[in-house]
Amino acid sequence: MDWEEKILDEIYSILGKPDTLMKASAKNVFNNSYRVNLWCEKEQKNLSVTTKYIKHSYMARVRPTGEIIFEPELEKGLYRQIPKQ
Repeated sequence: MDWEEKILDEIYSILGKPDTLMKASAKNVFNNSYRVNLWCEKEQKNLSVTTKYIKHSYMARVRPTGEIIFEPELEKGLYRQIPKQ
């Protein structure tokens, strides 16, 4: 199973997606514990550059049952929901 994709789908279904989302990653760092980062962009006032930064970072643990536990807990509906295509 592609846990990286499943974890990101779960995050999007709970949080939604930030408007400025640039990329998201979920990497297995040890024993089915994944580091999840949501990278966003921010325009710098009075400059012609865009900063890229990690807006949210979580640990996701996949239990043997397939249940995904997030630490810290995700805030439901933090961003607008984007319908699945």
